[in-house]
Amino acid sequence: MRFRACWIGTLLLACASAASAQDVERFVVQSFAQSSARIFRGRCVFADAVAVRIPGGTVAATRYTFEVVDGIKGVEAGRRTAFVQVGDPAGGRLDLGRLAGLPTYAPGSEYVLFLLPESRHGLTSPAGAAEGAFLVAGDRMIWLPGPHGAVQRERAIRNPRVADRASATPLSYVRLRAAARAVAP
Repeated sequence: MRFRACWIGTLLLACASAASAQDVERFVVQSFAQSSARIFRGRCVFADAVAVRIPGGTVAATRYTFEVVDGIKGVEAGRRTAFVQVGDPAGGRLDLGRLAGLPTYAPGSEYVLFLLPESRHGLTSPAGAAEGAFLVAGDRMIWLPGPHGAVQRERAIRNPRVADRASATPLSYVRLRAAARAVAP
């Protein structure tokens, strides 16, 4: 009898923590959707290094071009969309994009991005830095929240083969899309 009570208690705790994780996931996705100008699932086609002029000089940046597979907000499926993000695609220890915790995207790989509105200098990034970018790996998406996940997440985004070995939280694209569309116009 004690074993059965202990097993039931463990099952209830597991269900409660799974439900809590889903609530947190939904809250994060919905808050990102509210602040994003563009949300889409797409395949990175090009990553070109560019220099962006800002007051006081220039910063290294990358112009990413994506082929949109599914447009959730601000873009349509079947089209291409491009954006410029701080950081050199080659990265490096002192790269401003890397220091800011921004991901890079590998041409040929598929991602889901929650992009903030462009700045007056034409720069944008995912909502929550790396938190608003998801690598699509097979039938799941890789999301590595938190400061420790950022390093693994960056490695996974730079090299999709690492994604399967990363300690990642798999997400369902269907649930993510539904949560984003619940608040996206």
